[in-house]
Amino acid sequence: MKFIIITLAIAVVGFGVQLVLPWWSLALVAFVIGFISNLRFMAAFAAGLLGAGGVWAAYALMLNNANESMLANKIGELFTLPEPLLLVVIAALIAGILGGLAAAGGRGLKQMLA
Repeated sequence: MKFIIITLAIAVVGFGVQLVLPWWSLALVAFVIGFISNLRFMAAFAAGLLGAGGVWAAYALMLNNANESMLANKIGELFTLPEPLLLVVIAALIAGILGGLAAAGGRGLKQMLA
């Protein structure tokens, strides 16, 4: 249950912070929540991965639907992607890895200081 709450906290707070701050602010949110949480190291990484990746996946899908996939099609042609929606998956994966490493880093710092 704690894992789900931490994951949702990273997603909700990260989404709110990204409305007013740059894209990398999601990593700061994941780091702080990872530092505060009492999850194990790998659980903190997974929570950051799912929280941050979920936020970016939802936002990328929303933007993709808003412009009727025109931008995804053009970028997909530029990078010779077989499917334009693969761009959404790549963006979510990059954000998820960033969030996971930040949350694990926060948890690791807390373990180091304890």
